[in-house]
Amino acid sequence: MSPLTDYVVGPMPFNVFVKKFMEPCNASVKFRKRVSKQMFHKIPLHQSSERMQEALARAINKNGLCPGLIFKTVSQADSRSYRDAIPPLGAFHDFEDEERPPVWYRLQFFAEVYRDDSHDPFLEFFRDSNRDYDIRGKEVDFDTKEMHQRLIRNLTRQFAHQHRTFTFVVVVFGRYARFLRVDRAGIVVSSAINYVANPSLLSRFLRRFSSLSPVERGFDPCAHLATPEEQALLTEGIHQYMRLVESGQARLLPESTGVNSFYVVQNSFTPERNFFGRGTRGFVAQKLHDHDISQSDPIALAKSLVFLKDSWYAADESGQSEGDVYLDLQEFDIAHIPNVFAAGSVYSSAAAYESDDPQSTTTDAWAYDPHRWRRTHSYPRLYIHYRVVQELLFPLSTVSHARELIRVMRDALQCVIDVFVKTRRLHRDISYSNIMISVREEGSIQGVLTDWDISRQISEGSTLKNRAGTWQFMSINLLMDPEHPHEFQDDLESILWVLLYTALHHFEHSGRFGLHIFDARYKDPYTGVESGALNTLIMNIRQFWGDYHHIDPEECKKRHASLQQDPLQLVALFDDALASPAEAWVHGEAVRQHDYTEKPPALSSGFQSSHSRSVDPVTKPKKRRRSSTSVSEYAKRHKIKV
Repeated sequence: MSPLTDYVVGPMPFNVFVKKFMEPCNASVKFRKRVSKQMFHKIPLHQSSERMQEALARAINKNGLCPGLIFKTVSQADSRSYRDAIPPLGAFHDFEDEERPPVWYRLQFFAEVYRDDSHDPFLEFFRDSNRDYDIRGKEVDFDTKEMHQRLIRNLTRQFAHQHRTFTFVVVVFGRYARFLRVDRAGIVVSSAINYVANPSLLSRFLRRFSSLSPVERGFDPCAHLATPEEQALLTEGIHQYMRLVESGQARLLPESTGVNSFYVVQNSFTPERNFFGRGTRGFVAQKLHDHDISQSDPIALAKSLVFLKDSWYAADESGQSEGDVYLDLQEFDIAHIPNVFAAGSVYSSAAAYESDDPQSTTTDAWAYDPHRWRRTHSYPRLYIHYRVVQELLFPLSTVSHARELIRVMRDALQCVIDVFVKTRRLHRDISYSNIMISVREEGSIQGVLTDWDISRQISEGSTLKNRAGTWQFMSINLLMDPEHPHEFQDDLESILWVLLYTALHHFEHSGRFGLHIFDARYKDPYTGVESGALNTLIMNIRQFWGDYHHIDPEECKKRHASLQQDPLQLVALFDDALASPAEAWVHGEAVRQHDYTEKPPALSSGFQSSHSRSVDPVTKPKKRRRSSTSVSEYAKRHKIKV
């Protein structure tokens, strides 16, 4: 099944697409211009996509079809890494020097180019009645699933480097082109046009796009490129924060942030796994006060450093917003949750705030309204933009010793238990990304369980039927039966899988296998960590859950009831490990992850960036330790309003 199956809406007639999505606020803009009908006749169709991209860029630039923008082809050699790779053809602004390699923050939209008329990525979803060819009976020599995956990869990279609410994409296949409007909910796809026979249609799209404002092109109006002074402030704030933490001074917490605060943020250090849906990203952020913070005052600079989380939540989800969940947990005096200073929906302007009209997706509006042109049967959801400002925490990848890892995981387990016992709330998404490390007084550490946005409360005797969470860390019962209700013990079992995952990533072990085992339903992948105390703990927890899953149903119900009545029996296993003698901590230091393993998933949930200035990422040290490299992996900075 295609990864786009649930997200495509179309085909919207080209004239309707342009009228609904590309009407500039500036009514004085004129679009008429004579276009040569021979403009695209020399495009090398049915040859390589690379040659087509170069020819399209030359024709568009030579004829001035997109004023103020320049089309450029991009080689992979221009990108620093796979994650930073820019799509092969894009429209960029502010290019005085055409020889200069393109950068993300100048990209306005990108194009996907395929060489043949029949290589329509959306052919499996619908066929246009106005197409002047028929591919029935022809051999299909292309993989639409790979096309869809490529589109999602490029969209994910674009939204990871730019602050956007939506974007436009042009898809060219042979003589034909489609236009896409993409947001976190899905894709509205236009009908196909023959741009070779009728170049005025492509020219119409490009001229209208060039007349749109940045907001009308999909850029978030709450994000702006930071000034050099603001970038320097963030850099200095990070350095001061790390000096104070490493010197063992008291934990630093900023004051309440209030509303309409501005922050300077780095490029997201949280890679996204899925484009559609929540799109959660995380940023190290420096609050900009109304008055200047003197860089000679390290305490003030360090206290202004926070973590910014940016995500989109489904409006039809039952439950509280993440900010309200944290308020409820604080009332019950729950430990090991993050200190949250501000949270709420994102509004484009004061007028939008007054009308209670936060930033949201619009694809769903075209999916549910009755349109005669609509031939797809997907029903995207409505998503609303949401941000949370909380204390700065460190990801599990920075753990330096087995004792630290056990302490952090023990605190997360205690948090899960306390929240359920006091509030009957289940987290439902315990993973490597949201168990984090807080550095406290005198350098001591504690575990913190974050990302309570999909948590739910259950009443006595009720269950949660819909499955949620991160596949790699779900309980065996949830993996084996999608209809299995999410229960308290499922959250508890996820702690084991996160502990095992982190141990295999960051500690010496005897296994010679990749971490693909977490993507499957393996029940017994463990072969032993060299740290004695950590290995003993994993073996004990493994035995506990192994016994749990191998008993008969009636005995399982009794064990379930026993676990709900006395969940601290699991905490006792961690306490016993922490009380291990000195010889049990030999080989306890964390090391660089093994070359034969895969890289860890996202380090924490979070936020991303709009316009970017790129700086070489800092090399990570061999030994795992909390340092400025852990916080400032990508030094690309932007100013955001929350």
